[in-house]
Amino acid sequence: MRDRYVSLPLILLSVIGVEQIMYFFIPIVMIFAGIYFLFLHRRKCPLCKRSVRPFWSECSCASELSIVFPQEPVEEQENGLVADMRPFSHDQEPEEKREIDSTVQVTPFSFDDAQPLSGERVGTEVMLPSISPAWLLIEEFGMPEKRYEIKEMVTSLGNSSNNDIILNDRAVSRHHARIKREGKKYFIYDLVSTNGTRVNGRKITKKWIKEGDIIEMGHTRMAFKTEENEEGVRKQRAADRYQHLSGDLKYFDLPFIIQTLTTSERTGTLTITNKFERVIAMLYFEAGDVLFAKLGHLRGEEAFYQLFQSQAQDAFTFKVGLPPLEFEDSEEIVTTTTGLLMEATRQQDELKAMKVTYVDANRVFRPQSETLLWNDEETKDLAREIWARLHRGETIAQMVRKIPTCEYRIYHVLSLMDSKGLVA
Repeated sequence: MRDRYVSLPLILLSVIGVEQIMYFFIPIVMIFAGIYFLFLHRRKCPLCKRSVRPFWSECSCASELSIVFPQEPVEEQENGLVADMRPFSHDQEPEEKREIDSTVQVTPFSFDDAQPLSGERVGTEVMLPSISPAWLLIEEFGMPEKRYEIKEMVTSLGNSSNNDIILNDRAVSRHHARIKREGKKYFIYDLVSTNGTRVNGRKITKKWIKEGDIIEMGHTRMAFKTEENEEGVRKQRAADRYQHLSGDLKYFDLPFIIQTLTTSERTGTLTITNKFERVIAMLYFEAGDVLFAKLGHLRGEEAFYQLFQSQAQDAFTFKVGLPPLEFEDSEEIVTTTTGLLMEATRQQDELKAMKVTYVDANRVFRPQSETLLWNDEETKDLAREIWARLHRGETIAQMVRKIPTCEYRIYHVLSLMDSKGLVA
């Protein structure tokens, strides 16, 4: 008998076919499952734990819920009101509701009347930095001049519709540049645009822009304007003509001098000389930021770092004025003065440690192979130049005088070559 029951499904499968049975069986199972969950399945009410069906019905406890106010008088406290927060139970008979007649008085708020939470008088006045209003006078090709006031901390420029300033110029990238307000200054950043951004004819990545600066993007030209106190600016410039600082570096620390010029937002040239009054280095400050640097054959950041790695420094002089002709074709320094000082100090300390190992600057390193295997992308170009000079038999001192980079970087690459066994 048991074999008969087992063989019957097998016979049906062989006659009808598995696919025909599945097409017929699965919809029937889904229909019965839906009927069960819609009409037969019981669920529990989350409040009273009673069984409820079908699933769209609400529990009867929902109609029993009501807001019950306490019969006892509400107790007044010094810092507010204490309300009766007794839990509600379904077994409890609803208490008679009371009408509450309350009047809310709305008093206009003023920041002038605000006091601290402690009740003490405000003794500190917060002063926001005064920012001169700025705007751009935009001249697009074939279009009348437009004026755009810069109100936000960050203003984006480009030919995409989601920019703050939309430029209808095909030579302008979708997101070409942005103007950012940092403290009391405005800076323009190029966002790796296709045709670049120019300020006063020079291609820039970051530039502090001032009154009258001309910004060029593609075929679009714009002038940066600010409202300044012309009388105050005139008096300040007249006073600056008579400002002159000088001293002996035996008694003044060079980082302290640079920080002083930075915090006082001075504009002028700092000249470093040796005991024979020969100029060693020149730094040009613009409103406290180091904009140009020159030391021997070095320019820019490398010249600034080398200034802290050189020993022949005797005196300094600072004069207010425009940048000297030596900086006419120099590239501007975009790193902040604080960042320059921190990196210069780090390089100075590491260079001292390396010079303990490599005492003789006239030492000649011998390459151990004809080809250089170098994986560091940041120093690859410098390593190739040093490798070529090592094959010509140049010393460390000769490379320091000829290669346009600071002394620290040359020692750093040579120490890496020595640690890898590339030189001996």
